[in-house]
Parts: sequence; C-alpha cells; structure tokens
Amino acid sequence: MLRRARNMGTFKIDLQWVEGNAATAEKSFFKINGSASIIDPTELGIIKARRKPNAIATRALMHAGSGHKYWSAFPQPTIDEIEKLSRDIYEALFKPILEAPIKTLDLPIAGQGYSANSFKMMFDLVNLVNEVTAAMWQEEKQVRRRRKEEPVPALPDDENGIKAVECLKTVRKAAWLISGDYSGSLGLHPVVYFYGSNGRFQPTAFLATVKFVSDLRARDAFYEFTEARYDFEEFLVKHRHFVNALGHSYGSRTRPLDALVTMYELILSEIQAGRRIDDEIVSTLLAEPRLRELKSVSEVDNKQYRRRFTKDEKSAAFLREAIDQPIRCKICKARLHARSISTDHKIRQQDGGTRDPQNAQLTHPYCNTGYKESKHAKAAKEEVLIG
Repeated sequence: MLRRARNMGTFKIDLQWVEGNAATAEKSFFKINGSASIIDPTELGIIKARRKPNAIATRALMHAGSGHKYWSAFPQPTIDEIEKLSRDIYEALFKPILEAPIKTLDLPIAGQGYSANSFKMMFDLVNLVNEVTAAMWQEEKQVRRRRKEEPVPALPDDENGIKAVECLKTVRKAAWLISGDYSGSLGLHPVVYFYGSNGRFQPTAFLATVKFVSDLRARDAFYEFTEARYDFEEFLVKHRHFVNALGHSYGSRTRPLDALVTMYELILSEIQAGRRIDDEIVSTLLAEPRLRELKSVSEVDNKQYRRRFTKDEKSAAFLREAIDQPIRCKICKARLHARSISTDHKIRQQDGGTRDPQNAQLTHPYCNTGYKESKHAKAAKEEVLIG
C-alpha cells in the first residue's frame, strides 16, 4: 500500500469543467484524451468498449472486483459472481506480490498486478482465451482489414453481465490449468516459463504459454506432454535466450505469440520423436521458416555493465542459481512451484496405501490426479490384452 501511495504521488491530475449533459461530457472526454492530453490506447479502447463483456471482465479482474464498477447496473447475484471470480483470478495470477530484486522462487505467474503492462496483458489474456479479436470490439475506423477480408460480427454489449461472467470463468479455467493446486493443473513453474534470462517477467511468454497449454488441453494431450515434460523444460531453461530473442524481434503484446507457440510445439514434437540432444532440437528450430528471427541469436553477451548490480541483474543471478536446485515432482521429475504442489500416495489407497508420511510424495496436481491414473489404466488395459 505504501508503494502504491508513492506511485500515486508522482502523477498530477488535470481537471476540466464541461457544461452540458452526460453525452456532452463523454464526447469531450474522448476528444481531450485523443489529442493534446495523451491516454494509453488500450485504456481508451476499454473505456469506449466499457459495455462489452471483455472490457468489463478485464476491469473487474485487474482490480480484484473493486475500483470503478462497470458492472454496477447488473443484478446483485451477477455483481457478486463477477467480483468473486475476479478475486479468484487475481489471487491465482498476481500473488504473492512481486518484489525486486527477486530473492525467492515463490513468484506470481503473471508478474506485477498494478502496472500499465499488466493491464494490457490482462486485456490480451481475456481476449485470447475467449477468442475475441480486435475487429469484434473496436470501432470500424480503428480496424485495419485487407480489401477482400469479410467483416467480423461485432461483439454485442453485455446488458445483464452474463457474458462477462462467462469471460471470467474462461480466464479462471485457463489460469488454473497452468498454476495452482487445483485438480488437473499442470502447475508450471513461473521461472521456467514466464521469467527471462534477464530476471524480468515476460508478458509475451505468459500469453504464449497460456495458448500452448490451452491447445494441449483441446486435443487432450496433457498425458503426452507429461511424458516429455522433464526434457521439454530442461531445454527451455538451457535456452532461455530464445524466448527473449523472439520477443525482442517481433515486438510487444501479442505479436510474438504465434512464433513462441510454434517454438514450443516444435520442441515438444522433437522430444516426443526421440530427439533429446539439444543440438538436434536447436537445428530444427533454426531451420523453421516461422522462426527465422532465431537465426541471428547469439549467446555472447556484449552488453557493457556498470560496477554496481541493478535490481534486474541481482534477480537474474538469483534465478540462475536457485532454479538449478529445485524441488522436483516425484512422477514427471520436472520442477515444482510452491503454489502448485499435490501430496500423492506412493502406493495408491485402492492398492492398500496408507497415510504413513513415508508413503507420501510431492507431485504436480495433474501428475497425481490425471497422469498417474491414466498410466495405471493403460497398464491394466495392456495386461488384459496380453492375458
């Protein structure tokens, strides 16, 4: 709270008196903030689209269900549901609060929850998982289309909050798939997937991972991913600079998204095909036309450093050391995150296993509730076929 108060103290507030009704005031607001007084384009777009479900959902979850309530006119049960969902999502994405320099592996999976970049990333996340494109919610003059491109149906205003609730539920499901102790969660370690070699949180890597995991879920491929997970994540840790390079080459927001997802898919398919030597996988990535920006990647660091370490440099040093000494899942052997740990019976209860602490092991939630049971089912089926 003290840090936020200090941040607030650095901003000046400009006020202007406008004579007229609400419509006149609204028109004046857009005119002022679209010219001399600059307002962030994403913020302005959400204000203009404030009756759309994606804008309502973004505003609600960024403030954990508080702040200016775009949803205040909805029925009270809907208001309560929007605010509860928003708190759940905020807790899953932004807790614990990220401090700099980083001195713990217990990191939030979505970085800082009160920055301008977080606001943009959350809006991109809401749109991504709900399959909402810019053409569906932006004004016609803002949308750039090719000449032969068909017009896209506009996203309707949310009159009663039902669509906003659906948006938030979809976001919560996506968040729970990648992190948390919820049954079926992969429990991805944030340092492996979301924090770069420079120690900073990477919004594009976060969004790409959400899409990658959603695609795995859509084709029911969690089991196959878990089979290859250890090698997949070891490769990502050793070659963290690839994510930095693609993000830097393609730009911010969702522009590097397709390239990053393509890279993840190629790495996974190479490992599943039995190619587990790093040089072989790297050669495949460098030969992929969709990843042409990786061709110029060099691990040689030519940056000139000052004598005193910055917060980012301290964070990078800590993460480099700490990530090599992690607690690992006893089933898939990949790294465990403090917020995504499940306690599993080594010998299953149905096989006579007890609550003896010696029979307990730490795993990812999905490894415990999904992968392990699927593996037992496959083994039982094979035994029946052989018999």
